[in-house]
Amino acid sequence: MLASFLPSYISARGRSIRAAAFFALVCLYLWREVDLRVIYHGGGTVTDFPIFYRGWSFFEEFLSYPGGLVAYASAFLSQLWYYGWAGAVVATVQAWLLCLCIDVITKELNATRLGWIRFVPALLLLILYNRYSYRFVTTMALLVSLVSICLYLTGTRRNRIPRLAVFMALAVIVHYLAGGAVLVFGAFGVIYELLLRRSWLTALACFCLALAIPWVCGVLILNVPVFDAYAKLTPWSWEAWFYGGSAETLVIVYALYALAPLTALLCAAWRLLPRHPARKANPTRAKGIHAGNGRKIGKQARCSKWFERASALSSRSMANAKVTFIARSLALFVTAAAVVFFSHDRKLKTLHKIDFYAYHRKWPELLASVQRRPTNNSIVIHAVNRALYHTGRLGYDMLSYPQHPHALFLSDARHESFHWYRCDTHLQLGLINLAEHSLTKALETFGERPTLLKRLAFVNMAKGDTDTARVYLNALSKTLFDANWAGMYLERLESDPNLETDREIQQLRQRRSPKDFDLLLCDYDHLLLDLLRQNPKNRMACEYLMACYLMGRRHDLLAQNIHRLDGLGYSEIARLYEEAAIVHSITIRQPPTHPIGAESLRRWEGFRQTLKPHGTDVKAALHDLKRQYGDTYFFYNLYGFTGAEK
Repeated sequence: MLASFLPSYISARGRSIRAAAFFALVCLYLWREVDLRVIYHGGGTVTDFPIFYRGWSFFEEFLSYPGGLVAYASAFLSQLWYYGWAGAVVATVQAWLLCLCIDVITKELNATRLGWIRFVPALLLLILYNRYSYRFVTTMALLVSLVSICLYLTGTRRNRIPRLAVFMALAVIVHYLAGGAVLVFGAFGVIYELLLRRSWLTALACFCLALAIPWVCGVLILNVPVFDAYAKLTPWSWEAWFYGGSAETLVIVYALYALAPLTALLCAAWRLLPRHPARKANPTRAKGIHAGNGRKIGKQARCSKWFERASALSSRSMANAKVTFIARSLALFVTAAAVVFFSHDRKLKTLHKIDFYAYHRKWPELLASVQRRPTNNSIVIHAVNRALYHTGRLGYDMLSYPQHPHALFLSDARHESFHWYRCDTHLQLGLINLAEHSLTKALETFGERPTLLKRLAFVNMAKGDTDTARVYLNALSKTLFDANWAGMYLERLESDPNLETDREIQQLRQRRSPKDFDLLLCDYDHLLLDLLRQNPKNRMACEYLMACYLMGRRHDLLAQNIHRLDGLGYSEIARLYEEAAIVHSITIRQPPTHPIGAESLRRWEGFRQTLKPHGTDVKAALHDLKRQYGDTYFFYNLYGFTGAEK
């Protein structure tokens, strides 16, 4: 008894410690590495993140369809992703509950050999989060279904009629709470009754109930469409396909939904395997039993031998248990590390982090993130140029990063749907009508995100359309994290309807252009010139105009417009502008109109000397020039790309 009790006790305690360590690492990883705040923000790719408003009217909408209560609870819990650590805790608790349900299912099915399956839900969820895919509502519906399966297994033991009654009651509850996830509960019930309990009549009844309950409760009582009655909140619903991101992440959700029924099938298959023959009786022990007739062993000798044998068996069993525990723990953590490493989409993470930092105006963090993972993505380049402008480095470091002429405004035809990313650039330049158009289009795609509502309210306040602004502000006042901001502006509108005392609004009105433009049709350097004619103090328009000329290798136009910098308070001419002026003066063989710094002249001389040995073969000089002068206008003017590009 002692030999079997101690290892089992140590093993159970070890499993608890291992599980606690595993989920603690999952929580830490989601908090520090994935950073669920960026999924809450959206990043221009998460189209199905739910909005949540306080109040009965919002809650009442979720009572009218199957799965509404789970959708409401999921929407509320998802808002906690606003804080990275809170979102990590919520996601980890959900993963732990899913794993706990699978563990209960395997134990109730006496499938101890399949105990490793209990960690599969957490590993699959890690893949989803590494892909920055939002599937929280769908997995919450699955959790409700798995909890019901656990209740069904633990609450029904013998009689057929009570099992059917419990199955029907649980199926009705699951359908109303979790919508189409009731089909997982039904599929498990059918497999369990047919293959494990060998009751085909009960299995047939479960099959009929699983199909009839969504029809009766969903279609006839709640009056929802047939497809929604059977598919709401599940991976086979139209919302999951239309809004849920890539197809590969949807496959992961299908695997999660299939896990419980597959576990039942594996248990049934395991029972069909031939049994191992029973171990034969120990001849030594049998001999000892009958040898008592010939000679008797003293009581003390028997006790001593029993304790020696028990101690030896206990020591051996404990050693084997420790080895098994260590091996299984290593297998778990190595598998988790491999899943994390191979599923982590670093490019998508960079895109999400860049957009998150840009919205919160964390410009140094944005630039640092790009320096760690350089990319030629136009969206990232667009955000980098904004960050360089706001840090005063656009005219100095612009060519230190990969660049593309259309990335400055995302004005290429391929960028037509990039409304999420363009709206802030339009707003800061003073193109308020364009900003409103971009925000409205983004609202149609991403829904009533607080980030979009705030900017729409701000745009309408700048335009003087306070009635429309109040609509957005009233909506924001019902959110969890932007209610104070909305309440502050609602009070200001009462005391100061024209917002004459709001400095940011007044500055935006000064930059505002009354004209309407389409960046996909017009020449954007003319657009910037129009902004400067209206307001010569528009620093962003001036610097972006210079950047347009740099990207287009129009050093002649840059030299003609460099005088626009004089009245904007710059202490010196930026490095890249000086380099463009040098190239222009050499091209027209005339001295530059503005004085050039000694450092820029030294760089030009070094560039020329490096190029000289190669003569007219500029390709041969590429490596040397890229290494030393890849961030200069001299290099970009010669090759048409920056040295930072791969």
